[in-house]
This record gives sequence, structure tokens and C-alpha cells, in this order.
Amino acid sequence: MMLYYLDDEILLCEMFKEFMEDENIKVRVFTDSQLAINACEELEPDLIFIDYRLGGATGDKVALRMKSTIAKILVTGELNFPDVKGFDLIISKPYQLKKMKNIVNGYC
Repeated sequence: MMLYYLDDEILLCEMFKEFMEDENIKVRVFTDSQLAINACEELEPDLIFIDYRLGGATGDKVALRMKSTIAKILVTGELNFPDVKGFDLIISKPYQLKKMKNIVNGYC
């Protein structure tokens, strides 16, 4: 399984990656939405987690620029955000890493 995680918070990316790799799940993390979009074009992941509030963009706009064949999960700390389409699931921050692992396992 190829897993991507996009969030502009570097510490969250590092924590997510470390946890998933400890669980033997291969993951690439991105803090830049354009780099994540480019990576998806080069090697399509099975699943990508996308933060809603990214520097200069919102996760729903970024997701629209990715192939519809990629499973997408929106991760947000926002209490109020517009109705978003194109996501398989929406997860609220703060999240539990074990819950994220269970979600990933559901896509394997």
C-alpha cells in the first residue's frame, strides 16, 4: 500500500510518518500541496490524508486537482467548514494515531 499525508504542520507530518512506519506502513508526507499533487501524478497512492486548512489553499481545492481514483480522507481542526465533496471520510483533529492506522488497514 502507498499512503500519502498532506498537512502544513511539520510536526504532525513527522509524528504521522513515524507512527505509521513503526506499524510497517509505508508513507510519504508533504507540507506543500503542489509537491503532493506532483507526487500523486508520478506515483498514485492508494490513500491520501489531506488537511483542510493548508497554507494558501484548502484541502478540498487540492483534492480536486488529484485523480478521482485516489481514495481521499479530509483531516480538519475546523469547527465550521463548507460542505466538501470528493472525500471518502472526514476526520476531526485532534485524532488518535491508532484510529488512523485502523482506517488505513481498512483500505488495504
